[in-house]
Amino acid sequence: LNRKHMEQIVNILISEIKERLAEKGISLSLSKPALDFLIEKGFSPVFGARPLKRALQQYLEDPLAEQILRGKFKDGETIICSAGTEKLIFKKSKSKKVKVVKQ
Repeated sequence: LNRKHMEQIVNILISEIKERLAEKGISLSLSKPALDFLIEKGFSPVFGARPLKRALQQYLEDPLAEQILRGKFKDGETIICSAGTEKLIFKKSKSKKVKVVKQ
């Protein structure tokens, strides 16, 4: 697998996470450095992309879920994800809240 393949796989997995968040009225935006961070943490020369799901869970899903449960993010907000040195950083978007209409 090359870098382009890894980016495609990461984008597919992240789109699934975004869909789950959208069901709760939350949108997620990842910076290029955040994507690069996940690719770096989720790629193994020996195992290829197999560790990727684990990396997404460890660095993206679990910390984000914890912050949502603590009330840091609410319905209608956009979460901006950027890369720190050894973890991802989550912040609220400065833009206005988007009203979510549930059907």
